[in-house]
Amino acid sequence: MNDLGRYEATGNSADRWLYRAASLRNVAITAPYMHDGSLPDLESVVDYYNRGGVQHPGLDPRIRPLNLDADQRKDLVQFLQALTGSNIDTLVRDGRSQSIGDTRSSTQH
Repeated sequence: MNDLGRYEATGNSADRWLYRAASLRNVAITAPYMHDGSLPDLESVVDYYNRGGVQHPGLDPRIRPLNLDADQRKDLVQFLQALTGSNIDTLVRDGRSQSIGDTRSSTQH
């Protein structure tokens, strides 16, 4: 309950325990998962939601146990893995070709 979600950035009490969800594109290569990196792999994420998350006062009532059987959980993980593009090497190469941070020297302002 220490991580208050968007509330920490906005100060708006309606934003408590709200988190921005990323796209599922290439999700199989973005571990660890959850807003705090607490789940190491997609199987753990599917199991977490299959159990209905962790009960707490701010839990959205729409999050509830999925009751998926082992085959359904396996199929869901395979589907998520199928969202990985065929251009990962190109994306990595492009990303690594870019400078990070302010590349101007301290004398150039």
